[in-house]
Amino acid sequence: FQFDYGECGALVSFFGPWLFPKHLDLIFYIFSGETFGSYNQHTRFKREFIQFGVPMFELIKVDETKRYIEPIPAILQDLIDKTIQWKYIPEDMRPNGCRINFFDEGEYSHPFEKPPHLEQSISILLLSKSKLAFGHKLIGDIVADGKGNYRGGFTFNPFPEGHFLVMNGEISESTHAMCTLPIKRITITFFK
Repeated sequence: FQFDYGECGALVSFFGPWLFPKHLDLIFYIFSGETFGSYNQHTRFKREFIQFGVPMFELIKVDETKRYIEPIPAILQDLIDKTIQWKYIPEDMRPNGCRINFFDEGEYSHPFEKPPHLEQSISILLLSKSKLAFGHKLIGDIVADGKGNYRGGFTFNPFPEGHFLVMNGEISESTHAMCTLPIKRITITFFK
């Protein structure tokens, strides 16, 4: 399933400005509490994310005064409504949380499994051309070369922007990773 360029363009316009480091101080000001964060905080690669609604993960060191997370914005609620209307996500699995991930040129994610406290299904909207790798006991594990290139399992050639992937059943239990590409990318993960 693929959203059209107009819908993706509106989302990129909404989230795109946060791709640039000069806006980080503004992000901390606009998004309070645990809404904004970064992965790999102890390395030189600090890939940023914004989370809305119920958090996918809570921070280990929690300052109770900063525990607040912004609700899912209307632009994303509209998108969730469309996916339910089109029957890609059942109403009883309506996402109550989402995470916007930003990838700089050459960045990638480490293999990721759905946390056990999340229900099935997980959905990913690709707002940029993206390449994903999946691993599972049925198709084999994915193996990284340390540079964001994965082999084994099943790797999708780059999807164009707008693809909406719904992972439920066995595939929702799979390990998946964002592969490296020489472009900036934005993905939105929806979950319950």
